[in-house]
Amino acid sequence: MSILEMQRTIAEAGRIRIGQQVPAGSGRTRPEKLATFRLTSPDRRRIEDAAAMFGGSVSAWQAPAGPQWEVVTQTAEIEVIVPPQAMAFSQHYELWSAGGCQRRCDGQTEHLGQQACLCDPDDRECDIHTRLSLMIRDLPGLALWRLDTQGWYAARELAGAVDVIAMGAGRGIMIPARLLLEQRSVKRPGKDGKPQTLRFAVPRLDPGITPGDLLLGPGIAGVTPVAALAEGTSGRRLTPVPQIEAPRPSVAEQSAPPAARAPRKNAAPEIPASGRSRASRPPGEDRYWQARAFAEAGERGMSSDTVREIAAGVAGVEIGGFSMSSLTEEQWEQVHRRIPAFAPAADPDPEESAAPVAEPVAAEPAPMSSEAFAAFLADNRIDAAYARAVANEIYPGVTRMSGQQRAVLAAALA
Repeated sequence: MSILEMQRTIAEAGRIRIGQQVPAGSGRTRPEKLATFRLTSPDRRRIEDAAAMFGGSVSAWQAPAGPQWEVVTQTAEIEVIVPPQAMAFSQHYELWSAGGCQRRCDGQTEHLGQQACLCDPDDRECDIHTRLSLMIRDLPGLALWRLDTQGWYAARELAGAVDVIAMGAGRGIMIPARLLLEQRSVKRPGKDGKPQTLRFAVPRLDPGITPGDLLLGPGIAGVTPVAALAEGTSGRRLTPVPQIEAPRPSVAEQSAPPAARAPRKNAAPEIPASGRSRASRPPGEDRYWQARAFAEAGERGMSSDTVREIAAGVAGVEIGGFSMSSLTEEQWEQVHRRIPAFAPAADPDPEESAAPVAEPVAAEPAPMSSEAFAAFLADNRIDAAYARAVANEIYPGVTRMSGQQRAVLAAALA
């Protein structure tokens, strides 16, 4: 996975809960709904800050993951900020057991097993799980508090609220909201057919802006979502950052070369130009012709000293102070034309002229492994691209060289 595809998130500080476990006799417990929010976290300082702001007493709590701290607040309303939807909201059908989550699907694909949904759409084994991560506006620290619920009403209403808030978040603005805990009741037929009244708590998300602000964006009555945060009356106030409108450079200014930078006081003086022009020959071209000549001579059983003698003769200089890098392309062509004339020829025995005589074959170098060839290039500071160019010239069409071919190429590059 690349960095561009990596999902960004914010650290989780704790959980927002709407119920708790209470003793039910015989050492067992049962779930109980609450009228106010309950916050839990492994960080005691965050729970103490929450208790000071929302009321309630701090106490130790043994969570399934280990010791934590909790506070049952005295409020059913918390001012929050909704982060981007990718890190704020998730919703799945899930099947849990003592061993953990066994299934997690969206009604079509079961993601844990990468297979089709295993449930009957009319009689599902899995329960819907809704997770909403929020930032509590007035608590210190940039962290998320997660709310988990399995309620059907919360699943529908929280999803709708997050979709609406995402419209504003798409414009690059952070939207405040209120997290409310509502007590509701419905009547349903019981097992005996008689109506029963069911009472339950439903978390609800209420955006802190008007529908007009959400539709038209900032500018209505001079109030923006950021200004709405700054004008809050409870807890810390946030100061909006002014937007800086800087003039954009023109195309000509962007394409112009950068201005010369003033030298540092302790900078070394510039090295004066030698006056020699290197534009007539691309870097590495002389080594290419030299390696090509050595490769051709090696195939004919000739030594490198013979190639140097031929090159010195073409240049018309003594071999003692001669440098083959001074040859031009035309002179290298003459060297290539002269190499066959200097190749050693077989001297047949006149007494055995009737019998076939084997031609003398130059001793072949020992095969070279790919690791040894790579070490050879590194030790001699030979560029890999240059070595490939020489290899294509010697062995055209060969994509994978043998050990013998590597040894011949190394002798040509030496």
